[in-house]
Amino acid sequence: MFKARIREGQEIGVHELIYPVLQGYDSVALGSDLTIVGSDQLFNETVGRDLQAKHGQRPQTVITSTITPGLDGGAKQSKSLNNYVALAHAPSEKFGRLMTLQDDLIGAWARVYTDLPDAVVKDLESRARQGGASSRDAKLDLAEADVARYHGSVAGGRARAEFTRVFSGNGLPDGVPHLTVSPTSAVLEIVLAARPELSRNAARRLIADGAVSLDSAPLRNGDARPAISTGAILKVGRRNWFEVVVGP
Repeated sequence: MFKARIREGQEIGVHELIYPVLQGYDSVALGSDLTIVGSDQLFNETVGRDLQAKHGQRPQTVITSTITPGLDGGAKQSKSLNNYVALAHAPSEKFGRLMTLQDDLIGAWARVYTDLPDAVVKDLESRARQGGASSRDAKLDLAEADVARYHGSVAGGRARAEFTRVFSGNGLPDGVPHLTVSPTSAVLEIVLAARPELSRNAARRLIADGAVSLDSAPLRNGDARPAISTGAILKVGRRNWFEVVVGP
């Protein structure tokens, strides 16, 4: 774990030595039989095995999974960077997120998150390298296979059909949620009501980037108070639609 840094004369902090011990002791406290972690945690869990043996426990079995880069090519998936796909995401959300994956990562994601044969994965990689429509279609196949693995083949097919209808045919996804807003609400207030997880600064960036629209008309001024009517369609970001309901 530290060989390369020692060889290069780099400093190693004491806290870096303590952390594996603390994480490893979790296995002792839990009496763990099996731990499944990312490959970057192998050293820490190996420490846990040693500590378990010293405490008279049978050392746990450690299974590691490949660390895949984030959708944006970042070092790894991160909730704070929003470059990830969660198991809890709905099929349509999974599919939409996977369609933002960088082309050069299609093969890596297919190997980890689908049960496609290796020959099919290699074909996806080859098509991804061609760019254009070939790359897009490879990504569609990956997204459908991923959704099918976790939600079933029917859900995978439906997610693909909905994505194609919405993004290629300018349609709306099924089950657009209602959003109740005041007739005097400012654009910023409407966006924050639709996407409460956003900070005010993040909401303002979406607005400034033209990523917020009402009945396809961009809303670029967060302080403006647009004329709103029930039934209008609000779009916030790339994949979030709402049917407006004017309320008190």
